[in-house]
Amino acid sequence: MLDESSGLIAACRRADQGTLDLAGLARSARSLSRELRVLTGIDAPDRWSHVRPAALARVLRMARNAVDLTVVDAGFCLDEGSDANRCRSAATTTSIAEADAVVAVVAADHVGIGRFVAAWPTLQELTSERPVHVVVNRVRSRAVGRDVTGQIDEALRRLCGITETVLVVDDPETCDAAIRDGRTIGEVAPRSPLRVAFASLADRLAATESLRILVQDSAA
Repeated sequence: MLDESSGLIAACRRADQGTLDLAGLARSARSLSRELRVLTGIDAPDRWSHVRPAALARVLRMARNAVDLTVVDAGFCLDEGSDANRCRSAATTTSIAEADAVVAVVAADHVGIGRFVAAWPTLQELTSERPVHVVVNRVRSRAVGRDVTGQIDEALRRLCGITETVLVVDDPETCDAAIRDGRTIGEVAPRSPLRVAFASLADRLAATESLRILVQDSAA
């Protein structure tokens, strides 16, 4: 979710100035419901320089004191590359350092799986002993072939040693409806396989105490 004025940058600016408190964090966030608030993101690569690692760490720690659960959509950037990527990579690695659990999202096609396999050793180093929950996203048989579940599980087990995954089916109609109506998947299609997969992931995450969750998308 993006906004003309990034809530994340506003919160990090307060952290840099030493003025970040619970009230300031709340002012930086957008309230979507009684239970859900969001710090809107960054819409241009050059703006990542406004998110310094130390400031971001303070924002995440303040968020942990403010709410029961913090979820960070950290994108895919684990390597530095250009200056813009270096800033985004620093934000991702800082978020991983502050997380109690990581959700790694893999695109369910040959390219996405290949990218994930290449990034997996780096992600393991960054997460150390903390759990990584692997989610294979937009699973469709024609992208991989017959027995798509078996092929994906076998590839991740053989190449990464991963034995448990959550497979999320490709359901563009439900996703489009949720985006169009500004509602969650659970509200749009509570009995859909897509929602069932998300519920399965939530059950796994609920078993981790004191969660500060990072969603790390290797498929972006």
